[in-house]
Amino acid sequence: MFRNDPARVAEAFRALVEPGGRFAQAFEHVVFGVLDRTRDRQVLGAFEETFSSSRSAPAGGA
Repeated sequence: MFRNDPARVAEAFRALVEPGGRFAQAFEHVVFGVLDRTRDRQVLGAFEETFSSSRSAPAGGA
């Protein structure tokens, strides 16, 4: 996340696209391409944790 805390970045995106967010009605479907080169998948994990309650398709699925 370009040296930013992945959890904070994920939360910032969620705040923008979740109901009540600035872009809540702008997109029908949102997909994040997450490049994660960490051994413990902490970048991807931050996005999965943040969006787990709103995800409609499994990670890697369509």
